[in-house]
Amino acid sequence: MKDPILQGNEIFNDILSQHPQHIVNLTDAKNLLCEIIKESNKSVLVDFISCGGWDHLTGVEIDIEHNLLYLIDENYKSEDNTSLNVKTGCVIKFKELIHFYNSRTSAIFLRGYTFKKKEIEKHFSRNSKFNFNNEFNDNFSKAFKSIKTDIVEELVVYNTPIYSISILPFDTYYNAYSMSQNLIFEMNFLVCNTFLKETKTKLLDAEKNDEDTICEKINTGRRHFEFALKIECCLIAAKVPVWNYEGVKELKFPNEYCNLTFGDLVKLIKPYVNENLGSIHNKIVRDSNLLSHDSGYPIVHSYAVETISLMIDYVSQIEKIIYQRNKLIARYTSNFKDKKEENHSEIVRLSKFLNKNDILPKNIL
Repeated sequence: MKDPILQGNEIFNDILSQHPQHIVNLTDAKNLLCEIIKESNKSVLVDFISCGGWDHLTGVEIDIEHNLLYLIDENYKSEDNTSLNVKTGCVIKFKELIHFYNSRTSAIFLRGYTFKKKEIEKHFSRNSKFNFNNEFNDNFSKAFKSIKTDIVEELVVYNTPIYSISILPFDTYYNAYSMSQNLIFEMNFLVCNTFLKETKTKLLDAEKNDEDTICEKINTGRRHFEFALKIECCLIAAKVPVWNYEGVKELKFPNEYCNLTFGDLVKLIKPYVNENLGSIHNKIVRDSNLLSHDSGYPIVHSYAVETISLMIDYVSQIEKIIYQRNKLIARYTSNFKDKKEENHSEIVRLSKFLNKNDILPKNIL
């Protein structure tokens, strides 16, 4: 049996090569994760987009009726009451699993649907004593404790519809927490930019006088860009304490993620973006509004293409910022030495790991 600490990436490679890279079926996702747990003897790195992580994964449970996926951290008998089980972990309303693997590193990403606070309470408070743990609630998740007759559940619900959880082998190049967290953000931006580029391709194919198609593609691009802005808000909220933003306070969402409007996002991001990103951002907002609404101005094909191009450039610059941060961390972390060149420390962009033809299947967003 392979050592999950020293040969974890080989274990991941062996298993992931036998599964589709994109999984939307809840049972299939559970089966893959259970294989990883079994072959790794529970020794994997589980990291979250908000903060913290685990150095093991005890189990996986699913609720098919409600489409819930549970990752179990601990499951043990209560010291105070031996007839009472205590279960800790996290849960998402499952949307999809995506993974990649190669000789350098491997990763699994999990994404859920929106799960509003009222919906969480309604579902998990059935036949139990229920309360939210507000100390651990943030922009990404809601923590709660539920006490039933035979079990106490202390769970965190990752309730934003983005890739919010990664599962990595121990010998990954990303086993410093801040780097694995950055990897989750990078995956979200990479997915978003993939679909912006696809939208641009379709827009270029449109007839220059076909106003309906031009407006339709701009609206699609605007929707994907809105997703990017939401991810950027999450990035800022996570990184303000550690990326040395000057003269700004911690970002807090005024509404639940799913209720944030395009205008809300623009206002939230404005204090944090640098001058270059800010100028691109302002032009995108102005031009996409003109092209998306009945403004009375001509619908010009070249303006629409330029607007989508600016969206792609904006997201690419954020990806570059994350990449540069990872390189900075790598300088001080011995684990990231290239295995072929012991004196050379290197971090490669996520996009260079991925099979560009099939790693991001259609309809992910």
